[in-house]
Amino acid sequence: MDCGGNGSENAGDTAADYLAGMGIRRLDLLVLTHFDRDHFNGVEELFARMDIDRVAIPDVEPEYGQMEQLLALAEAEGAIVIYITEQREFTLGAATLTLYPPLGSGTSNEEGLFALCSAEDFDVLITGDADSFVEKMLIKYYNIPDTEVLLVGHHGSNGSCCEELLDRAAPELAVISVGYNTYGHPGDDTLRRLRERGAEVYRTDRSGHITIEIRRDGYGCAVQTQKR
Repeated sequence: MDCGGNGSENAGDTAADYLAGMGIRRLDLLVLTHFDRDHFNGVEELFARMDIDRVAIPDVEPEYGQMEQLLALAEAEGAIVIYITEQREFTLGAATLTLYPPLGSGTSNEEGLFALCSAEDFDVLITGDADSFVEKMLIKYYNIPDTEVLLVGHHGSNGSCCEELLDRAAPELAVISVGYNTYGHPGDDTLRRLRERGAEVYRTDRSGHITIEIRRDGYGCAVQTQKR
């Protein structure tokens, strides 16, 4: 799910190295929530390193030619491109991945995909860079269950992770993908809302790699961190 960043290492290499360490060299499905560089700029290297069967993307037109780049990569590697215009479910081993189409318009953050990954009774909600408006649209139009893990939207921005979403999803763990930035992410208001609801917060800027291992019966998990 996504492959971008502004670190010293290419995000595609980081992802491919991690997957190779688990013996994985083929991806059934790559999901791109949207085309901003911090979610997309490692995709070319990921295609070079991994065999990718399918790519799911929002049906939008990004500003700087990312769509043309992605379509060329997919054609060269024989990957199928799937445009998400309605709710779609994918069976991936013992898990089910549900993708929800963009629910807003205007900016790439508002035009991104949402994802719910479920294994037995363990649910992980991923909201891309969604702001509070589209978060509210998600819970208005779709049945979002209580979740064990929330990948906090927009790197913990104060404009995301609204109270309505937290009340519906009720996450036990909240993971914030964030590094050095000048935007103030994660925001104090977002951290407060998470604390008030009892969510255990993990941040990549403090913990480095965060690995969540789910028990086979779907009840409970173990969290490991590895500072880089």
